[in-house]
Amino acid sequence: KEQALNLLRHLDKDVIDLVIVTPEKPGEDSGFMPRRGYSPALHVEYANAGLVPVHAVGDGLRRAIHFAALITELQDGGVLLIDEIEVGMHMSVLRKVFGWLGAACRENHVQLFVTTHSLESVDAILESLPEEDIVLFRLRSGKIKRFDGELLHTARVELGQEVR
Repeated sequence: KEQALNLLRHLDKDVIDLVIVTPEKPGEDSGFMPRRGYSPALHVEYANAGLVPVHAVGDGLRRAIHFAALITELQDGGVLLIDEIEVGMHMSVLRKVFGWLGAACRENHVQLFVTTHSLESVDAILESLPEEDIVLFRLRSGKIKRFDGELLHTARVELGQEVR
């Protein structure tokens, strides 16, 4: 939970906590409207808005919660595959999310594979992760080209090359 909150607070400074709320049954004076058979639901507690159901927060925050939950569920030596990693996230938070994700994977001994068509995502990855943690594979015309972090950094940052 603390890892997830760390990430969420990077994205929104007003996040206080993650809370599971179980609505009470009708007739019990709870103040909550019953929802879908009184199932527990994850809520984000905000400093300025109180409890907000996770389905009502933005796509980027929901996706960040999902990333955090996945990493904590994986065992040491686990593998996490994320397709189109940037989907649902604003460009302004990519560096924060990728930096957190890389550190969390390193800490939990999880190997991360991501796909993207976004040059902004490649740039954010290069800015937020150590070179030794990055390898890029580019598939073009049935051929695979491998770039280690140092070569990728040189090609993209110093030479301005297209690496997608």
